[in-house]
Amino acid sequence: MNVNRTHRSIIILLLTLALGAAPGENFTTNSAHSAARITRPAELHPQPNPEPPSEVLLKLGAPTKAGGVSSLITRHDLTIVKRIPRIDVWVVTRPQTPVAELARRLVQEKGVLWAEPNGRIYATGVITPNDTCYMPMQWNLRLVRLPEAWTITTGDETPIAVLDTGIDLDHADLAAKIWTNEGEIPGNGLDDDDNGYVDDVHGWNFVAGTALLAPEPHGTHVAGIAAAHTDNQIGIAGVNWQSTVMPLQVLQNGSGSLDDLAEAIIYAADNGAQVLNLSLGGEIEEDARKTVDAAIAHARSQGCLLVASAGNNRTQPYPVLYPANSPQVMAVTATTADDVPWSNSNRGPEVDVAAPGVGIYSLSTDDSYASMTGTSMAAPHVSGLAALIWSVRPALTADQVAHVITHTAQDTDTPGWDPRTGWGRIDALAAIQAASTHFIYIPIVQR
Repeated sequence: MNVNRTHRSIIILLLTLALGAAPGENFTTNSAHSAARITRPAELHPQPNPEPPSEVLLKLGAPTKAGGVSSLITRHDLTIVKRIPRIDVWVVTRPQTPVAELARRLVQEKGVLWAEPNGRIYATGVITPNDTCYMPMQWNLRLVRLPEAWTITTGDETPIAVLDTGIDLDHADLAAKIWTNEGEIPGNGLDDDDNGYVDDVHGWNFVAGTALLAPEPHGTHVAGIAAAHTDNQIGIAGVNWQSTVMPLQVLQNGSGSLDDLAEAIIYAADNGAQVLNLSLGGEIEEDARKTVDAAIAHARSQGCLLVASAGNNRTQPYPVLYPANSPQVMAVTATTADDVPWSNSNRGPEVDVAAPGVGIYSLSTDDSYASMTGTSMAAPHVSGLAALIWSVRPALTADQVAHVITHTAQDTDTPGWDPRTGWGRIDALAAIQAASTHFIYIPIVQR
C-alpha cells in the first residue's frame, strides 16, 4: 500500500482511553486437539513449477466493444471461456497456439486495451512442525496484545472475505461464523439476488463455478486465524470475535488462475466484504497484471482493504509476490514467537507490516486443528485487526485503517521502515487505542 512509502511521524493524538484488565479466556482442548498427528519432519512446501497458461485475458476499448469481440473471435479462431462483466474482460483461448504468441497478436489489434496470459497463483507455502506439543497454542494472539485490545472491542459482523482454497464450512469452530447472503434462497436453483451467481448462500467456488466449496486445510486454517468462533468453550480464538467469513474459493490443490482471482475480488467488494484476505501469490510479470489490477481498483473504489501474504522462499532475499507487491494491497511478512523476522519471508520495498506466522495453531478440515507456518498465516492477523479497527471507527477509509496498523506497529527489527517487517510487527492494542481516539492525522510525505 501507499502507507509503506510515507515518512513515520506523529500521526495520532489524544489517546484518551483508560484500559481495564484483559478478560479471561476459557478454552478447552481434547486429545485430538492437543496431539498433532504428524508423521514426517517439518518441511517447507515449495511452490510447484508454474503451469504454463493456456488462456488470454482480453480487454477491448469502449468504441469497439459492440462488435469487437465477435470480429476478433472470427479472425483469430478464438474460443470464449467466460467474461468478467464488472470490468468487461474476456477469457479466450486458441488450442495449439502458444499463449504468449496469441496475446502478442491480439494486443496488436486496433481497439484492444490489453491481452495478457491468464497466469497462475499459488497458496503461499506452509511448514507443518512434527512436535506433538507445539505450544503454547496461541502465543501469537498474546504477543500482539489482542487480549488487551478485546477489552475495547471484539469486532462486529462485517464480513472478512477469505480468497483461498475451499473452507470447511461445517467445522465446529467456524460454522457459526460463515457469512450468509441474505438475498439468496438456498437450494432453489435460482439467482434470487440477480448478482450472477446461483445459490451463492455462503460464498462461491470460482474454480469450479459452483456454490459448493472443496474444503482444504490451507483456507480453513487462514479463516480460523482471522475469525474463528471465539469464547465458545472449544478450540481456538480468532483475531476478530464477531466478523463473519465470506468463503471465496480461488485455489484448488494449492493453485488457481488470475481470472478467478479477479472475479472473486469483485464479488467480495460487491457483496459487502470490507476486508479481503489473500494468503496467496505468484510471480506474475508486470505486463500480465492488468485484469487483477482492475479488479483491485474496483474493490478499492468500494472502500475495501486488501491484505496479502508476501510469500515464502528458502532462498532469501526473494521478492514479494503479486498481488502483495501491488501498491493498492497491504503486503504482510511473518515473524516468530521470539518476535524476530521469519527467515523464509519474502521481502522488498512493498512490505507494509509483519505479523506472527510461525507455528500458528488454527483450524483444519474435518473438525481438526493444526500448526502451520508461512506468510499465509501472518496475513489473516492483519485482516482480523483491520476489521476490529473498523468496528470502533467505521468512518475511516481503507488507507486510514492501513495507516493506523502500520504506524502503531512495534518496530522490532531495523529502526524505521525495513524490507523484512515494513513498519514493524502489528500491535493490536496500540492500533485499537489509536482508532478509538478523536483525531487521526495522516501525512502524505514520501519516504
